[in-house]
Amino acid sequence: FGDFPGGLKDVATELPEVRAAMVDAYAKWVEETDLDGFRIDTLKHVEHGFWQTFGPAVRTRLASQGKNNFFMFGESFDGDDVRNGSYTRNQEVDSVFYFAQKYQIIDDVFKNRQATTKVRALWDQKATNYATEPLESSVGVPPHKLIVGFLDNHDVARFLFDKPDTEVLRNALFLQLTADGMRGTDYGTEQEFKGGNDPANREDLWLSGYRTDNPTFQFVSRMSRL
Repeated sequence: FGDFPGGLKDVATELPEVRAAMVDAYAKWVEETDLDGFRIDTLKHVEHGFWQTFGPAVRTRLASQGKNNFFMFGESFDGDDVRNGSYTRNQEVDSVFYFAQKYQIIDDVFKNRQATTKVRALWDQKATNYATEPLESSVGVPPHKLIVGFLDNHDVARFLFDKPDTEVLRNALFLQLTADGMRGTDYGTEQEFKGGNDPANREDLWLSGYRTDNPTFQFVSRMSRL
């Protein structure tokens, strides 16, 4: 019953024994390697009941071993900000990727020159669409202040593919790197990669020569130091 092509199988995440096995597998990686956080794939393809079991169980187990402030965020690949924010409620995860910002601000405002009022309109919805209290045994910051903003990633075309203007790219980076919340900058953005949709957006970084002299690398470096 898998919902992706290519042979991926559905896991019976509604069963208690499957949930327990998932908690154990994820927590064990933290115990083995001292990770500080998880990026979890495809949140919206798993029922809320699973995350409401998984999140608290992982955090409680790690906290019992002194691993506090563990950060869990996930990918809900969707432009519906209400849907994405729902995964931060009921003790599920700390944060998600800010796909609504990607579509309504990065694409609409920066790439397509629509009204900048869309920025305020979307940001004003954070406290409505996302949980406003920190999750138990978590990082101590409410989810609506931890949303992970990004310009592009491995699932969508690079910013410069749609908008081949490095000055506009740096303007968008300025907003992403200074906005309230977390920053999720894809590798290669600093090298001005401009690949299209998957797999063209997964360029080999070493072919760039790891240049540090181009204006975008210098800009990201300065912003990161700030």
